[in-house]
Amino acid sequence: EAMLRLPAGGGEGENGGGDPIVEAATLHADARAVGVRLPAPLHVRLLDASLEAFGAVAPSPPQGGEPEVQQEQDGAEEPASAAGGGSSGGDEVSPEALAYLKVALQAAEGLARDGHLLGGSSAASVCSMAWLFWHLDALPEASRSQLLADVDCSLATSFLERDWSRALLVAIEDFGCHWGFSGKLPRGLFHALEASSAPQAVELVGLARQRL
Repeated sequence: EAMLRLPAGGGEGENGGGDPIVEAATLHADARAVGVRLPAPLHVRLLDASLEAFGAVAPSPPQGGEPEVQQEQDGAEEPASAAGGGSSGGDEVSPEALAYLKVALQAAEGLARDGHLLGGSSAASVCSMAWLFWHLDALPEASRSQLLADVDCSLATSFLERDWSRALLVAIEDFGCHWGFSGKLPRGLFHALEASSAPQAVELVGLARQRL
């Protein structure tokens, strides 16, 4: 938590030039190495901070229209991704941006590994997972495949079948069980959803406005 409050360049880590997210990720990895189980808010704080940083440096995915379609071998068309901005091509994603998404995946894996995504998981945590899945679906296919191969994140990516809309719906339905939930929401997710004209995103924005 303290590392994430450092200004950029304020840290002294040899990896990442003092980037506070890199410094926090190093401590997060150290906790795993020595078997320390972290509380859910610490995992989520790193997850959200990493996704915010990714969004600041990554190219914006297409926001309007339906997901791209791809041809199956039998000639039938089906969506390439469930996300409003999903893509099998798209703009190149820089190594800097992918490094932040890698940290987000590691934080999400810690959240799952420490048992915080089992029965009774907080709605805010699930909402952050939805934001992660949204970004993963919006990556070019080659970048997504390489990223998932590079990071040990099988627990995180198996959560709700890595379906951002399903995760968000679970969070919305669980809203009434968590006092002060709205103030802990990852705002970037809702900015992305509001900018999308995909029917699924529009529907979930409407539900979120009613419940959250």
